[in-house]
Amino acid sequence: MGRIAQLFEVPVERLLDDYNLFLRNGQGKQIKAIRMKLGLTQKEYADRLGISLCNLKQWEQNRKQLFKSTWEKYFK
Repeated sequence: MGRIAQLFEVPVERLLDDYNLFLRNGQGKQIKAIRMKLGLTQKEYADRLGISLCNLKQWEQNRKQLFKSTWEKYFK
């Protein structure tokens, strides 16, 4: 992707869709920022999203990457 961006003299970010930008910009820090903005604990946020606390922790720690369908459902 970097080489294509260089070829067309555009930033890599311009070639990515919203989902891939989300991943590139750090899914964990973005999910945590959303949760903190809402003033929720991890448990409260997981409950609100209807997901397991384990999944939320793994997402926030970048140990588990979101599928695109999951990102669309919860974060788009």
